[in-house]
Amino acid sequence: MKELMIIIIISWLQEEGELIVEGLLNISWGLRRPIRLQMQDDNERFHFVCAGMWGSESMHSSRWTLVFTPAYGSVTNVRVNSKMTAKQVVSLLLNKFLVENKTDEFALYVVHESGERTKFKDTEYPLVSRVLHGPCEKIAKIFILERDLGEEVTYDVAQYIKFEMSVLDSFVKRLKEEEEREILKLTRKYVILHQCYCSCYSFILE
Repeated sequence: MKELMIIIIISWLQEEGELIVEGLLNISWGLRRPIRLQMQDDNERFHFVCAGMWGSESMHSSRWTLVFTPAYGSVTNVRVNSKMTAKQVVSLLLNKFLVENKTDEFALYVVHESGERTKFKDTEYPLVSRVLHGPCEKIAKIFILERDLGEEVTYDVAQYIKFEMSVLDSFVKRLKEEEEREILKLTRKYVILHQCYCSCYSFILE
């Protein structure tokens, strides 16, 4: 369990009567497309490349730019505070690794153990959300995804994701049977009402 815990709160600052929380925020990479990284002698970024944080099989160089696909689920962190918005956190993360892609291409998501996935609004505060979810990353993780590829997954949908196909097929079969019963019931009701209408109409004509 120890490796699932993260250090969140570093300090509490009193600024103009407002309490501010500072901390290291863990963010998992969930990108499907490569990102452009500026070439520079930076020991930390070089360490990440060598350690396999970035998908080296998709790495190639073009002048002074490297193109990487971050390994899915690999974790980095940035120092943030409780007043920083999701958009600011994304910008900070990209600047940390000198990523050339625009901030607007990405968004942060909270991914729960159940599979539920919720997108941060640009004006929401990721560190506050992390504190509210607690420090255990097994329960909830913060991912960075492409804005146009990331999809929200509601709890109602997430609870079915982990079922095997055979179980899901049985659910679909049962729903179809219920649908057919409802259709049959409505059809019978329509026939009865139609017969009543025809009888009443005939009586009026007489």
